[in-house]
Amino acid sequence: MSMQRFVLVLILLAGSLIGLKAQMQVRPGGKPIILGKDTICYRYRFAAADTLLYRIESRDSIIVPGFDPMEKWRIEGLRIVCDSVSSGPVYHLTLRIEAFRERQRRGTDSSERTSHPWMRRVMRLSIDSLGRRLSARIDDASRAMASPGGLFQALRLPIIDTSCGRQQQSWMSTDTIMVPENGIPAPEIRQQAFWRVGDLLDTLGRKASWLQYTLTGFGGVDVPDTSLNVTTVGSIAEYGRLVMDRGLEIPLSSSVIQQVRFRLQSGQSRNTEGRHHVTSTMSLLELRSPDPARRWRRASSEPVSTPPLKKKKSTRPRTR
Repeated sequence: MSMQRFVLVLILLAGSLIGLKAQMQVRPGGKPIILGKDTICYRYRFAAADTLLYRIESRDSIIVPGFDPMEKWRIEGLRIVCDSVSSGPVYHLTLRIEAFRERQRRGTDSSERTSHPWMRRVMRLSIDSLGRRLSARIDDASRAMASPGGLFQALRLPIIDTSCGRQQQSWMSTDTIMVPENGIPAPEIRQQAFWRVGDLLDTLGRKASWLQYTLTGFGGVDVPDTSLNVTTVGSIAEYGRLVMDRGLEIPLSSSVIQQVRFRLQSGQSRNTEGRHHVTSTMSLLELRSPDPARRWRRASSEPVSTPPLKKKKSTRPRTR
C-alpha cells in the first residue's frame, strides 16, 4: 500500500477508532492499581531447528448488511520452525499451515472443507526476543488471496515490546507493520496495544506466566489488478491473553477476541461494509528440538470436535 493511500486510510478510520481507543484509558478518579511483589519477565527464545506444532481453534461470525450472516468453525495446524538464530538475538522463523478443517453456515446452507489455498504459502519472519519484526515476507506472492482468518487476523506471535514488570504493571506500545501471513498483497496495520502483566501460573505440568493486552488498530491493502481494483480497509478492536512457558520461553497458549469493521471498495463507486467477529485459541501440542532439554509434548493432544452444524428448519410456506 502506498504512503498516500495509507494516510487516507488513517483519515477514514480515525473517527471510528476514537471510541475504541478511549476504552484503554484509565478512568479519571479510579482506584490506583496496586502492583504485585514479583517481577515477571517475558521474551521469546527459540533454538535453531526448533519445530513448534500448534492447534488453532476459531469461530467466526461475518455480518454484511443485505446478506445472511455467515458462521465458521475453523481448526488449523500451524507449524513454526526456527531456521536459524543470529546475533541480537534475532530469530529467523518459517510459518506454515499444515492442517485445516472448516465448517461454515449461511442461512440454511452449510458446507465443510478440509483444505485451503493458504496451506501452500510459506511465511518467513525475523523477530527479536520481544516479537518486534525485522523482516516479514511470503514465498509466493503471485496470487492475491486472504488467509483463513482474514486480512486483519491477530498476530500468532504478538509484539510484547517490554520484557519485565510486576503484577498489574502496564505499558503501551505502538507499531506499524506489514503482515504477509494475513494476505497477498500484505496488509499494512497501524496498531496500539495496552499490555498488562498477569501472574505466575502452573499449567500442563509446566511453569508458566501470563499477560494480557487490549489492542486497537487500523489497516488496509490494495489489490492492484486492473480487473479487480479492490481496496480493503479495516478498524480492529482486540483483546488477547498470552501464556508463556517460563523455562522454554515460548507461547504455551493464547486466546483472542477480535472485532474488525471492514470496508471493501471495488472500482470507483461500489462499497461493501461489514463486521467480522472472531474468537480464537492457540495451543502448543509439541516442541521438537535437537536439544533434549527443550523437547516437550502435550500429554493429551486428541482433536476437539467442532460444534455440529444443524440445519435450521425453514419457516417459509411451501409452494405447491
